[in-house]
Amino acid sequence: MTSISEINNRISELVDVGDISDATINTLFDGKNFFPHEGRLWDYKQTVAETSEALAKTVLQIVSFHNTYGGYLLFGVEEVETDALFVPCGFDSSRLRIATLRDKIVDYTGSPIDVHISKHQIFVGEQKHEIGLLYIPKRQNGSEPLSFLKDGPHKRNKPIFQRDTTYFRQQDQCMAATTASHFTFLFSARNLNNVEQTLSIDHNLPSKDMICPKFIGRDNVLSELWKWLGDEFEYTRVLSGEGGKGKTSIAYEFSQQIINNPPKPFERLLWLSLKEKQFSPHEGRYIELSQSDFQDNESFLQCLCDHFAQVDEEIAQLSVSGLKKLLKSNMQLIPSIVVVDNVDSLEDSEQKRLIDTCRQLGCREVRFLITTRHKHGFSSDILIEVPGLPELEHAEYVDILVKRHRLQISLNKSLYKKIHRDTDGSPLLTESVLRITKFKSLTEALAEWKGQSGVDAREAVLKKELDSLSPNAKRTLLTLFYFNTASFSELKNVLRFGGNKLEDAIEELESLFIVNEPKIIESEKRFSISSTTSLIVSERPQSFALDFQKLKKLVKEQNGLSTSRKKGNTRLIGAAINQSLALIKDGRIPEAVDTVQKQLNHYKSNPDLLLMKARCLISYTPGKYEEARLIIKESILKGQKKELAFDIWYQCEKELKNPLGSIECANAAIEMTNSKVDKWYEILAKSTLTRARFRGNITIQDLIEASSAMSKSVVHSKPGYLEDRVQMLESINDRLWYELEHNPEHGWIVAADCLRNTFSDGDNRRITVDRIFTALGEAKRELEWNPSQTAAF
Repeated sequence: MTSISEINNRISELVDVGDISDATINTLFDGKNFFPHEGRLWDYKQTVAETSEALAKTVLQIVSFHNTYGGYLLFGVEEVETDALFVPCGFDSSRLRIATLRDKIVDYTGSPIDVHISKHQIFVGEQKHEIGLLYIPKRQNGSEPLSFLKDGPHKRNKPIFQRDTTYFRQQDQCMAATTASHFTFLFSARNLNNVEQTLSIDHNLPSKDMICPKFIGRDNVLSELWKWLGDEFEYTRVLSGEGGKGKTSIAYEFSQQIINNPPKPFERLLWLSLKEKQFSPHEGRYIELSQSDFQDNESFLQCLCDHFAQVDEEIAQLSVSGLKKLLKSNMQLIPSIVVVDNVDSLEDSEQKRLIDTCRQLGCREVRFLITTRHKHGFSSDILIEVPGLPELEHAEYVDILVKRHRLQISLNKSLYKKIHRDTDGSPLLTESVLRITKFKSLTEALAEWKGQSGVDAREAVLKKELDSLSPNAKRTLLTLFYFNTASFSELKNVLRFGGNKLEDAIEELESLFIVNEPKIIESEKRFSISSTTSLIVSERPQSFALDFQKLKKLVKEQNGLSTSRKKGNTRLIGAAINQSLALIKDGRIPEAVDTVQKQLNHYKSNPDLLLMKARCLISYTPGKYEEARLIIKESILKGQKKELAFDIWYQCEKELKNPLGSIECANAAIEMTNSKVDKWYEILAKSTLTRARFRGNITIQDLIEASSAMSKSVVHSKPGYLEDRVQMLESINDRLWYELEHNPEHGWIVAADCLRNTFSDGDNRRITVDRIFTALGEAKRELEWNPSQTAAF
């Protein structure tokens, strides 16, 4: 029998070309019965829909297929045994009114779907049956998934489909999209056979360790954000909620999902954050606690101009209105999602102006996501309110915090509920209360901070933790505050601690989570501190080091002019990259290469410029893949870790038909990136098999390596890709069994060991177990013929 994987591949090819010949029927019909399963690409129907309920169900199936991969409905096929036996029964073609069906689709969804019907005759013996084949095209990449404008007819007191709901095909069912993973899939390229071909989008997302080291739950809010990407009328969303409820973490997780599964038409995700200013009594002035992207509405517009390929000369004399007009047209050249985080430091009136600016600039190609505590009177069309964590997710979060902070707390069901109730599920307040238990009981901590601000509680516990630090840790923290961000070597040069004192101080600070988790930049650890910690340190530097003025001077000397120079370089490099992207989109590839090269003449080792040059080179027709490959590998050697770099490298190796290079690329991506490992393990498995085909024969070792890689891909897979990868893993293991069974060079003990490994790696089919026992039985007989090996067995 033909495998379901082979049938899926064949029908997918037919859907892609819009085939309505008898090829689909021939693929599913064996001369007597139809393939005994319905799937993601086809469904059987015994009769033509005539009642309103039956017609609505047919519309639901069409919309679900269209949103997913496209597909076929086959009329005149009867299900005799559930999911086991489907036989031809014929249908009355005069009852199928395609015009009525198309009208119903528009009536329910507001959008047409270009369905087509063809009629075919098949024979079982001498008996003739007429079969209807309804073709449903796949929704184009970049177009929003269709949802229903109104409820369908009721069946058993429930509507067949619900308004404002998006449906898709999952295996043989029409499912409502309800989770973030559902929408992630729907906004992806939905390539059934080539899931790895989508390039990652460009982004400037900060380190996850600085925002949300561990993200939990929030699927309902994330689903709302994914739905928003299909909103045709409102291109701005505001995440609103009290401080500490997790708005920034949600925005970050959504951004990460966008980067991992880029929806069309977006090519970039831009993360902007307001400069935080707070009044310091010690300094007698407002101090800046983080890097500045903008300070008000006008500087926000100028910041956007910097990021969207505008040079200073063009914008210097423009008014606010002029800046908006310039951006409105130019931003559409680079379709982007812009996240504007933490605008709370602005005056209310300035916040409203900024949000209004985002709404004015927003369009299908450019969307804005804003986080703020205030609602500003906006309606639910633009606002998404962020509540505290639900009880079950909150309990999971509490367990993580207890483990992370090594707290000696005994928790039970009633205590979990009390913590959730008294903190209202606020992640920040919960963490602050639990950290206070280092100094007082949990009951006392909850009584003190019940219903209070998570921000205030965080400040209180930080002060207690800071007071308990060792002198060396305090001195290190103050130095880091003056640096704002520093590498291990920079700290060492200023502090001049002997032996392992600096390592011990860093470890002490990390254990209290005052210093962010270290990240590697060109093989050098780098550190920074939170804005709240910065404020506390700034208020009383003398309590961290009596010679704080001397430390401040040493840091200033260490920095020299590097800070301002680095900022200027970053702006120039960013402008060059943005200009190149715009030129590529305009088809002016040589000018794009020239733009990047001019900056590379000054900053020869900049990994982002090298990445951009490689991107320009593959944009030629035909692409300059040999040259691009060398440059992208140099970029990675210089510290480039963006997913896009590895996507381009793999594309070069694929175009150059170099499976060895593809294997090298996949292994490097797995080792150096933290996202999409499922994709890279799949590429590693496929490239291993391609290498073997190029060599002329597939060995057992090739299959073992491919199986191992594919099993890791399955373990890390998202729901939308899991089924295909499981099928591929099973196909590889089936081929491995065939080779083991028919290759005399390998004994049955080796075969049993290989099969045991595939079972341990996740191929838990009954047939795998049967094969293991078969191999062991053959191994036993093999040893009986060779008594000298019996002892080893």
